[in-house]
Amino acid sequence: MSSASRLLSACRPGGLRPYCVAFSQPPDVKGNVSSVQVTINRTMATASSEKFLTIDNLNPCIKVMEYAVRGPLVIRATEIEKELEKGVKKPFKDVIRANIGDCHAMGQKPITFFRQVLGLVLYPGLFDDPSITDDVKERARTILSGTRGCSVGSYTDSAGIEVIRKHVAQYIQDRDGGIPSDPDNIILSTGASGAIKNILALFHAKIDGKKSGVMVPIPQYPLYSASIAEFDLQQVEYYLDESKKWGLDIGELQRSVTEARKVCVPRVIVVINPGNPTGQVLTRQNIEEIIKFAYKERLFIFADEVYQDNVYDKDSQFHSFKKVLTEMGEPYSRMEMASFMSVSKGYMGECGIRGGYAEILNMHPDVKAMLLKAISAQLCSSTIGQAAIDCVVNPPKPGEPSYELFVKEKNNVLQSLKRRAEMVTNTFNSFEGFSCNPVMGAMYAFPQFKLPPKAIEAAKKVGICIVPGSGFGQKEGTYHFRTTILPQEEDLKKMLSMFDGFHKEFMSQVKRRKTEMATLSQNEQNMNILREVEVKKEARMDDRAARGFTEKENLDTKPIRVDNVFKGRENLKNILRSKCENVVPAVQSSIAIYQDDEDDEEADVSIKSVTMEMSEPPNAATASTSSRNPLQELPLPVSKPENISMITDRERFLQIFEYRYDILKYMLEAEHRSRPKSNYLQKQPDINAHMRTVLVDWMVEVCEEYKLDPETLYLSISYVDRFLSYMSVVRGKLQLVGTTAMYIAAKYEEIYPPDASDFVYITDETYTNKQVLRMEQLILKVLSFDLSTPTAYAFLCLYVAIENISDTVKYLAMFFCELALLDAETFLPYLPSQLAAAGLALARHHHGEALWTRSLTETTGYTVSNIRDLICLLNRAHQKMGTMKQRAIVDKYRTSKYLCVADCREPAMFCATDFDTVANAIAREHEEAVDRETNENVRKMISSLLFE
Repeated sequence: MSSASRLLSACRPGGLRPYCVAFSQPPDVKGNVSSVQVTINRTMATASSEKFLTIDNLNPCIKVMEYAVRGPLVIRATEIEKELEKGVKKPFKDVIRANIGDCHAMGQKPITFFRQVLGLVLYPGLFDDPSITDDVKERARTILSGTRGCSVGSYTDSAGIEVIRKHVAQYIQDRDGGIPSDPDNIILSTGASGAIKNILALFHAKIDGKKSGVMVPIPQYPLYSASIAEFDLQQVEYYLDESKKWGLDIGELQRSVTEARKVCVPRVIVVINPGNPTGQVLTRQNIEEIIKFAYKERLFIFADEVYQDNVYDKDSQFHSFKKVLTEMGEPYSRMEMASFMSVSKGYMGECGIRGGYAEILNMHPDVKAMLLKAISAQLCSSTIGQAAIDCVVNPPKPGEPSYELFVKEKNNVLQSLKRRAEMVTNTFNSFEGFSCNPVMGAMYAFPQFKLPPKAIEAAKKVGICIVPGSGFGQKEGTYHFRTTILPQEEDLKKMLSMFDGFHKEFMSQVKRRKTEMATLSQNEQNMNILREVEVKKEARMDDRAARGFTEKENLDTKPIRVDNVFKGRENLKNILRSKCENVVPAVQSSIAIYQDDEDDEEADVSIKSVTMEMSEPPNAATASTSSRNPLQELPLPVSKPENISMITDRERFLQIFEYRYDILKYMLEAEHRSRPKSNYLQKQPDINAHMRTVLVDWMVEVCEEYKLDPETLYLSISYVDRFLSYMSVVRGKLQLVGTTAMYIAAKYEEIYPPDASDFVYITDETYTNKQVLRMEQLILKVLSFDLSTPTAYAFLCLYVAIENISDTVKYLAMFFCELALLDAETFLPYLPSQLAAAGLALARHHHGEALWTRSLTETTGYTVSNIRDLICLLNRAHQKMGTMKQRAIVDKYRTSKYLCVADCREPAMFCATDFDTVANAIAREHEEAVDRETNENVRKMISSLLFE
């Protein structure tokens, strides 16, 4: 593929995964492209009419499904492994797979007893082998006798081999201290995930027009979020408390279910114990509280207990939900519940064999019949997986030949996992900026790091494949990643050593950047001091002129210039610091005058010192204290305190009521100054509107992935449009323009912007750092360094602050405004303030509120008549949402972060009378307000006359 044909690379949501979009044929005379080829993962796929199943008519639930454990970061790690095999030089020799709980892939040896039993059922000829013990042969015969034809190659009952289900029931009964278990309630499955999905599918039904809600812990195992999306259910998130070792608070459960009922009907609660990815072990008291909550809220309990053998903390103990629920007695013992177990975890680690089971409690007989009917369509789970489950629940007993070796191998695995859990916890807690709760159970650590999300750096620089915390869910503003503790102890030490080296290098870069930011912040304060001196100088000049002083009496009337103050910032910093630290005598004062050195071609700032007697009148060059006009010394902070809250300037100023309308007035004036040309695409020789739409869709994904501020997205798109209004580019460079615009906007808006190398990577390294930096210079030059562009998002934030709009309406308005970003030809002719106002009006209408009010007219300056056409255009864009090929914005606003506003809102219908009705209502409201004001004035006048 030539460089001219490469237009766009992007990363899909949930991770940094490069893919390329290429336009395969040149445009026709009008600039239209006749066919488009999309390359994803370097595999060609065309959306031509020859294919009946396309991405447009694919099951939408599959398209929104994500699974971070096997997501883009993991795929990139696989690509790196292949590159290493081909001899590509990397800073590491191999990739350490710390992303998934695959025990045997990480070097764990299989349990001998399990493999011998499986060997016999697969190849009965081994029964004659004298090296195989009698207890192994007995187990294998029992399993084979339960199959048809005494072969594991035959189908079994849909629920599983009966004798194995009896062994499972006995195992559960023994585990729970004698509480009975019915084999008819046991369903053998293809891993625990197969049973989870089969039972979760039962809840795919709408109640009173609302989706069924499934409560999942955050952080959570992505199987649940993926399955919830697949079955078109509603994910209801409840947050575990990281400050309490990932404890579960009932108040948080109540908050979650109360908010969820606004958009869905919560019907299921998922509890993972021990936790994945957080490694906590629930106490019995906590389990009782959860059961009581579920009973009160009428929730079906999913007890994910696949890590029940993995408890390492000496003060913790596994309690099954069934045991606790039963021992609590009525009415709790009659609650509906399903618990899950697997051979993939524990000490077994037989992930690929895919064996698991579910025990169902108190399910309605008719529902249970429907479940068995649905399972029967799948025929049966793997017979090898069923045999593996039998080995877990019916292991060697004391006195049997295999017992001693079995116990030794089991204990060795669990004790090694315990040591690795402590090693991982202690190592991560030793890192600066990291905190990691103890790994009490399961197989994972979920450390938090107080840095920008750069998990990809680990895979690129040191060869460690982990899973970003965004794939499991995390509180807004926190960053985590999940890593397993499964690498063998020597490999784990190596992995943690690599982490340590990477982290130290990364922290040194962060500290350098903080130092640079502190210097820039200090220089900004210095600029303010200089401006204050200049203002006071001008005031004193006016004062002297008023009192009759002549031009010659001034020691120095040359105006102070601060245009190039940053070029001499070190000298400036030193002189200002000495100015603050030194005590100036009362009789004599030392003053620093900042002038441009005329002999210096670079126009660096020079500093000259002038001494004068205080008996003379204060003149324009004086900045010291005088008796008539005191000028207080200003302290100069050397560094920025660490505990200052990093809120944006916009948020800080909008908190002050007095500033709001001044800001609005300034923004309304400024938006005319920095507008792109509305028809610039017609004059571009090699790019068209569709290409810009694809670019914007990708930019939305990148900004969301990097968790950049929404204003960064709007600014970057504005920079692209303004740049292309004056510069023509070929299609092969369009992505470079978009990438660089995001880089500039991020540096302008973000506290910790991504590096240029990060943006280069997401283009699949189509461009180089040098190209991005050169393009940065060109864009800044074309924009005349005017980066402070009022955007629709900025106006929307201001309107929301003034009018106190709800979050739902705000996110809806943001959704509509971002849809407008895709269509330049339709929406560029409108001002950002108009777009924000129309988006807010449409959002209010969707939320069942009045389309427009008199208060909004006064705030925005727009009447409903001014924006009615734009409202209709936005609504039309919303109606086309379902047929759009570009899905980034829709997918973004389908997440719980934005209250799923793109998922539960049908396009609105408008007619001319709707707008007339609103306009008439506002007019009546205005007349009533005028009448009230008139009556109040008359009342005051009468009262005044009576008083006189």
